[in-house]
Amino acid sequence: MQNLDLLKLKVLLKLNQRNKNMKEIEKNYTKKQTIQILKRLVNSLEKGKAFRMQIKGKKVYLPKESEIEIEYEKEKKEEKIEIEIKWN
Repeated sequence: MQNLDLLKLKVLLKLNQRNKNMKEIEKNYTKKQTIQILKRLVNSLEKGKAFRMQIKGKKVYLPKESEIEIEYEKEKKEEKIEIEIKWN
């Protein structure tokens, strides 16, 4: 089991820019930042409100109707849980 002090949130934002190439923005967050982001997300979900955040200068707006998918993957030497949020 990994030490929770090393917990990081990796955010990958895929933007479909009007049928052009897909754009991806990635950013790693510290444990403290991860907790703050997830608390804000949970609060928005509980209240049925939209969620806003900024990733490397790109403002992101998740509507309250967003679809959330949680996926578990196990490969040879690595296990991970991915939380994917989709919207139109």
